[in-house]
Amino acid sequence: MNPAGAPESTLDAENLTREVLIDGGECSDISNFEIIDNPQAQFPNNNRSWGYFEKGTSDFPFESGIVMTSGFARRAVGPSGDIVSDGPGTGWADGSAGQPMDPDASTLAEWATENTTVFEFDFVPFGNEISFNYIFASEEHPTFSCSSSFNDAFGFIISGPGITPDPGLSGKNIATLPNGDWVTINNVNNQYCGDDTYYVPGPFNDIQYGGRTTPLTAYSEVIPGETYHIRLIVTDAGDHQYDSAVFLEAGSFDLGGTLVDLSGAEIGEDRLLCDVEEYTLIVNITAPDAVFQWLFNGVEIPGATSGTYTATESGYYEVEIISGACSTEVGVDLVFSSTPEVENKETFECSIDGTYIYDLSDFNEEISLPEYDYTYYNTYEGAENQTGADQILNFQNFEVTSDMGAVTVYVRVENEGCISIAELTLEVGVGPETTSATYALCDEDGDGFAIFNMMDFASINMVVGAVDDLVFEFYRDEAGTDLIANPEAYTNEEEYNQTVYVKIYNPTLGEQACEKLEELELNVWEFPEIQFDEIIICDDLADDSEFIDLTDNQIVVTEGLTTSLHYFTEIGGTEITNPENFEITNSPTIIYVLVRNQDGTCEEFAELTIHMNEAPEVINTVHIYEECSIDEFAIYNLPSVNEFLVTDVSDLTFTYHSSYDEAFDGENALPENYTNTTPDQIIYVRVENENGCFNIAEVLLETHLIHNDLQEIITVCDGPYEPNDGIASFDLTQMQNQVENSLGGTSYTITYFTDFDEALNNINAIADPTQFQNTISPQTIYARATDGNGGCAGIVEFQVEVLPVPEFELPEFLAFCNYDDKEFEFLRPFETYNWYDSNENL
Repeated sequence: MNPAGAPESTLDAENLTREVLIDGGECSDISNFEIIDNPQAQFPNNNRSWGYFEKGTSDFPFESGIVMTSGFARRAVGPSGDIVSDGPGTGWADGSAGQPMDPDASTLAEWATENTTVFEFDFVPFGNEISFNYIFASEEHPTFSCSSSFNDAFGFIISGPGITPDPGLSGKNIATLPNGDWVTINNVNNQYCGDDTYYVPGPFNDIQYGGRTTPLTAYSEVIPGETYHIRLIVTDAGDHQYDSAVFLEAGSFDLGGTLVDLSGAEIGEDRLLCDVEEYTLIVNITAPDAVFQWLFNGVEIPGATSGTYTATESGYYEVEIISGACSTEVGVDLVFSSTPEVENKETFECSIDGTYIYDLSDFNEEISLPEYDYTYYNTYEGAENQTGADQILNFQNFEVTSDMGAVTVYVRVENEGCISIAELTLEVGVGPETTSATYALCDEDGDGFAIFNMMDFASINMVVGAVDDLVFEFYRDEAGTDLIANPEAYTNEEEYNQTVYVKIYNPTLGEQACEKLEELELNVWEFPEIQFDEIIICDDLADDSEFIDLTDNQIVVTEGLTTSLHYFTEIGGTEITNPENFEITNSPTIIYVLVRNQDGTCEEFAELTIHMNEAPEVINTVHIYEECSIDEFAIYNLPSVNEFLVTDVSDLTFTYHSSYDEAFDGENALPENYTNTTPDQIIYVRVENENGCFNIAEVLLETHLIHNDLQEIITVCDGPYEPNDGIASFDLTQMQNQVENSLGGTSYTITYFTDFDEALNNINAIADPTQFQNTISPQTIYARATDGNGGCAGIVEFQVEVLPVPEFELPEFLAFCNYDDKEFEFLRPFETYNWYDSNENL
């Protein structure tokens, strides 16, 4: 603040205003300068309320300028510290003490003011506008930002020709916010009562105060050559505490001239020139004896020294105005451009649902050159005036519906500011809603070709909704040039798969028919040639039940294709789960066979008819075939039973088997003269007719017992005069009748044996059966009977037994006296007792 060595620090208020604030210095023609400041610290007092400042190395927005305060100017230097409240409590425009207040200051603050600093002067502008830059700062921030009584203020009051004063002020306050509010504590802050858009909160490193504004600009239009009065005011409100200040940027108070065109209209800082080759610039200034020098992009234009200049190319044109000892500059940025040549565009789109989304930028290159800027509007006026409400912002998704008719979009085409407006007419027609489709038929003979009725298929499957008035045309090529003449019965020309193209449109709509071209894929699905088949089987066993392998059929004719066959007793019924072993109970039986291709796309039913041939009728009981055998085995002439099994043996074949399964399978037939393997053996006779159908009868080979046990015993008593040795002589032939009766015959030749195996094998027969002496008692005798008449030969067994005689001992004598009676008693019990005398008399 008031830096030593700076010449400006030694200037009084008037000269400081002229040299520092006013751009142009002495050529600005200011006069009648007056000041109101601290009466106790006026120039050159170090505590005066105003002074010169430079930013130095700080970040303050202005390089240099004038500061006006409601305290001591020197205290404006940062950084922020204790609150500054300088200036006397009374004697300096102190309204609270009854001293005269500056009326403009009180009006600005809307309260009693004091410590007011005022610079005021007259000036005559050379141009038609003035402006300057400033920053307002105060210690009232932030504590008293919204206090109505401490509403410190800054004002720039201008009065003169063409100026309408603000109510309560001596002129118009042009120190305002962009919204028109005055620059006061209550209007600029970050509290509830103010606008923080232009507020910067402290503390600061470069200045003292608690808060400040952003750099602001005061502006007013004026009449060149007329005299205006300026009052710059900064003031405390409510008391002399918490000082405020305004920083005025050096050189920002511009009183210079302006540039106008041939019509006298002010040009401003830049000007767009469309479709012109030259443009005349005129200096609007009243400076007497002014000398001019024109510059182009900062370089002097030789010979351009008049108050007018005709420009011919884009660039920055500047004129330096020199009048006596003062000078000023004014310039304009000119852009020479050309208006784009545009062509109006009409377009029609077909839509399935009557709605089409346009990207308006798709038409840019059809309207004009691609390097231009394009914007889109709903009205011509909107495009011309760039009316925001009329602009189409979502131009890449612009919806047009068929019921809107022709919609016009106004396209603003801009080339470096020069514009043309083109009309883009959009219309949407409703075409048929179509879809591509695949038309598949199953092959009938496995050759990959089929006959397609494309007309019927397309009308049903390729149009969504009604097909009234629609025409279908079929082409081999996508270009739609190779017409198919017979779409109702078209045989594909490429094996298995072929793509054709279907044009669908409504000819009654003319040029807006909205033709649709869709792909129709023709597929011939692999499927074999199939046929009905018949199978003839035998009703073997004549039981109306045969199990058959249904899969052994000739339904599929075409070879080499993979298919699956599914079997049903009725169409729509349940699938047969085990077709390899299916029971047939009726003749004929029809099985419905569903033939399906590999991928399941084709299937067709064929009939498989099963007929059953009858089997021979055989007896349903077991036939008994009897034979006798000594050794339980006999030779059976099996064919001899045939006539007992069927009523008529003609044209029948008989085979004999040891098991039912072998008979059923026709395996391991027995010889016709067969020796049984068990005494009572069942054999199975397979009876087969000329059709190969068979039945099975059972025959019991009944071998009569060849070894009977008579359960009889031939007994003899042992010799009474011999020891009981159990040996005696027997006449075995006395058993002849019993043996024959046991075997059921007569006239047998009978031989006797003591061992069964010897009897069986006819060895070691008893030589004289009439005098057989046993070896043990009892002893089994085996009678072998052969060559009987009408009976069965065999072996009959019986027993011989030697019965023991009673054994006892008598004394050699018994002595007793005559005429004495004597009683004898055997102590061993016997069945009978016979007593004899010496004469052997009983």
